[in-house]
Amino acid sequence: MKQRATKKQGGAGFTREEERAFAAFYENTRRLAFAVAFSVTCNARDAEEITQDSYVALWEKYSEALRFAFQYGRKHEKELKNLLAKIAKNKALNLIKKRRREQSVDFTSYEPPGLAYSVDERVEDGAALAAAAASLTQTEREIVLMKNAGAKMREIAGTLGIPRGTASWKYTKALEKLRRELEGTT
Repeated sequence: MKQRATKKQGGAGFTREEERAFAAFYENTRRLAFAVAFSVTCNARDAEEITQDSYVALWEKYSEALRFAFQYGRKHEKELKNLLAKIAKNKALNLIKKRRREQSVDFTSYEPPGLAYSVDERVEDGAALAAAAASLTQTEREIVLMKNAGAKMREIAGTLGIPRGTASWKYTKALEKLRRELEGTT
């Protein structure tokens, strides 16, 4: 007799087929989760850790939703993607809040960006792109990163809780801002 996981056990009782489905889901959505986390933290290491933590949370806390989606196929994958994106965003926001509470500023080692490098070196190092990205609002940055990660505009709109037309408009405006900022840098 096969034993199913209890709520407390989380994903521990998944069958091999469910584990394979979860691995496939991970491969299909890891860039999206990373993009959401990175759009909030602007730090690749933090985003990678948040991405992994998001999948662990999905596995442990939403095992029944995963089973349901895996059993009934692709039509429920959209809901799982949105859930994953929300988990990643909340974990990233929690990390930012935690760091703000713990933050101590060392003004002796602070060097304003761009003063120590020439324009060519800044472009090579990505500083120009980082400065251009800093001109975007939080929502614009999230949209651009999720779109770059391969998310469709309707998925982005669903994740952010905004109309699809608004998401498309903000994406276009964000790209224009980035272009203007980068042209001004060179």
